[in-house]
Amino acid sequence: MLLALFKGFGMDATPALNLLVTKMEAYAKEGEQMAKEVFNLLQSGKIHGVYITGNGPNIATALEAALILSESTKRNFHGLSMAQYDHGPKETASGSIVIQIVAQGASYNRALKLSETLRQAGAHVIHVEESGVQENFSILNNIVPFNFMAFYLAQMLNVGDTFTVGGKVTEVE
Repeated sequence: MLLALFKGFGMDATPALNLLVTKMEAYAKEGEQMAKEVFNLLQSGKIHGVYITGNGPNIATALEAALILSESTKRNFHGLSMAQYDHGPKETASGSIVIQIVAQGASYNRALKLSETLRQAGAHVIHVEESGVQENFSILNNIVPFNFMAFYLAQMLNVGDTFTVGGKVTEVE
């Protein structure tokens, strides 16, 4: 769908797609590393919230990543815009995990400044960034490590069956 939209608006996503193909193994490793880091933090028993934030086009990426991770791991991940986080849950930074999706664009420096503020406040900050593509196309690449993360983290958490609470709205009976 995204590719059709890009094409319809006369935007060429070929460089982002080529990078996606060539870096798939790196995305898998990134997802596995994030899963290990989050798993270890969750096992410490000192984490009270996990947030995934994004700016611009990556707000939707943050929401989708939180949904995928929540469904796959049976843990609560909150997806929101970086501005929403900054003006709300930021006050809960100590003892939380904040995964920031960053992309080269208007809000890049603000995101990095927020990362430093959160670290100083006691949050565990993880960045997801594909610097090799333009911000508009970064949504194609930035979601991929989260899919791998969901797979590996679900394994680490010994999640068995998924979608056991009421099924999915897209299921046909």
